[in-house]
Amino acid sequence: MNVLDINYRTAAEMGKWVFTDRRDAMVGLDVGRKLRNTWYAGVRAGRQQQATSPLPGAAFDASNRYHRVVVGWELMPRNGKSLSLAAGPDFRTFQGNFDDRMRSNSRLTSLWCEGSGSIALRPGVTLAGKVSRWVFLSSVGKSAYIDTVGEAGIVWRIRPFVSVRTACRAQRTEYVLAIRDDWQTHLTNEVSLQLTKRTVLTLEVVDNRGWDGLSGSNDRAFQRGTGNLALTHQF
Repeated sequence: MNVLDINYRTAAEMGKWVFTDRRDAMVGLDVGRKLRNTWYAGVRAGRQQQATSPLPGAAFDASNRYHRVVVGWELMPRNGKSLSLAAGPDFRTFQGNFDDRMRSNSRLTSLWCEGSGSIALRPGVTLAGKVSRWVFLSSVGKSAYIDTVGEAGIVWRIRPFVSVRTACRAQRTEYVLAIRDDWQTHLTNEVSLQLTKRTVLTLEVVDNRGWDGLSGSNDRAFQRGTGNLALTHQF
């Protein structure tokens, strides 16, 4: 049984930009067999509700109903290995003030997925990754978007008190009711030092890049680097 209820109650303030309220409520039933490697299938249904507060040039909203067919597989954690993957088609019908300038059809069918896994390459070295793809509602505009994210990272414990982590994350945002195709990548390098049993010092360096996937929009690109030094103590 799967139940999801996300409710963003963003308030409108006089003289400030409107962040539209949005909500995603879903209920689903997945059925499978409890084996060492578990296959399961099911159906999930939900509704996404978007506020109709006015935005300049966007007198519409992307409220919709959706149904998802689920096929999944899980590898129960053992010997340093774990894997969970669920995927299937997403059938969606927009029911709000649909903007037919962007789409000639209020129905949208797309692939959705969510998964994660990890494997111990050797003692002290672990490789882990995650992937997801789903449709959600914008918080700063009216367009729904297809959000695709993939990330992978490797952690190497050099010594009992020193570990190194390198990770890469890629994200694509395809807007449904607007002409945009945004990309971002994050490359992270991190070193953690265990000072005491409860105190950890972490140095992180991140290279973040973004660009527009549409042709002729190379001016909408950026690159930035950030560094973080954190001292964490558990009481």
